[in-house]
Amino acid sequence: MFIPKVMGDLYKNTNIRKYDKNDPRYLKVNESEITRPKHRQSDPHITYKGKPIKKSLLLFARIMDFLGEKFSSPDSDNIAHLPAGEQEFYSYLSSFCKQLHTLSGQDKSSDIEFINDLSYTWDTIKQSAERRKKLKKARNYLESLNQIVKEIEGYGAKDGASFGYYLKEHRNTDWFPLPYLNMLRSLYNNSIENEDHSTLYSWQASLKKVIKQLVNPT
Repeated sequence: MFIPKVMGDLYKNTNIRKYDKNDPRYLKVNESEITRPKHRQSDPHITYKGKPIKKSLLLFARIMDFLGEKFSSPDSDNIAHLPAGEQEFYSYLSSFCKQLHTLSGQDKSSDIEFINDLSYTWDTIKQSAERRKKLKKARNYLESLNQIVKEIEGYGAKDGASFGYYLKEHRNTDWFPLPYLNMLRSLYNNSIENEDHSTLYSWQASLKKVIKQLVNPT
């Protein structure tokens, strides 16, 4: 049995040619060397912290998590009553909230496209916030918005350049300073370790508060 090391090669070639046993791209595996359990399990287990978890339970948990995300998502809000500008601002706040949610579950420190999208969304939110500060009629969410903007902007400042600095200065680039990548990785690790007590969770909660106030102006 021969297994390609690089599965992407299957998509690069329109015709599948016969393999060459001397081709270094292929690895020969002796089937007799593969260890199999004596009794095949119908419902295998995955270990978490030394304890087995049934795959059926993991699937159920994932489905419930998906439903929770769907019904708690800002997309479920009715924003038809809002002016066009507020609807647009709502979409950027929602997008950034989703990006933070993605970052809380995946290490995106090496995903250039994601990092640039994060910077673009944040820059747009900041510009929109500044414009709203100059409006004659103050928005009811401005105080909450200013607070979360300040919090995100200043994150990591005590150790050097802040998160807000990196978001602004390294937009639309394919090179990022190591401290910035470490900061993104640290946010992810903090989220995995502390879950609903993490920095990213707190930011998301604050943004959802702003979104709620935007959707229900007083």
